[in-house]
Amino acid sequence: EEGAVVEAARQLASALVYVHAHDIIHRDVKPDNVMLVHGREMQPGWVQLLDFGVAKDLDAEEELTQPGKALGSLRFMAPEQLFGDPKNQVPANAQTDIFSFGWMLQGMLTGKDPLKGMKPGDMLDKKRTFEFSTKAPDGINQELWALICQCTKLDPNARPKSMKDVLDRLET
Repeated sequence: EEGAVVEAARQLASALVYVHAHDIIHRDVKPDNVMLVHGREMQPGWVQLLDFGVAKDLDAEEELTQPGKALGSLRFMAPEQLFGDPKNQVPANAQTDIFSFGWMLQGMLTGKDPLKGMKPGDMLDKKRTFEFSTKAPDGINQELWALICQCTKLDPNARPKSMKDVLDRLET
């Protein structure tokens, strides 16, 4: 049901707003790192964001990763994480997590994965150019689909400026 997916997306977006407000970029937003916790007696639950193993603390003086090294899960990684020029590496920022969030939300709503069955090399090729059609699939709200399309733009500057912007749009 779209309503339940949107509620889970709101909660995940809220967690990312909190994380980003503390100058942390998760860098590996994907279904395996999101847990739905049910309340007692199957009351509505809540979403938890897990596994900050490759997260980047923007305030840290010491780099734990090497420039030019991609971290995260290929299927959900933003293109700039995969294809950044090692000499002019795009730093991890909110747009990195916004892309992964949008890609994951698309899968939650449609149950489809545009990269399903592909080998890693083929995934990389598709990630260079792939953007979702702006026409919402049948049964999916067009405004929600437009948000997904914006979150997953190849150009990070064309994505929402912050997770707060994403959350605000989910709450309307």
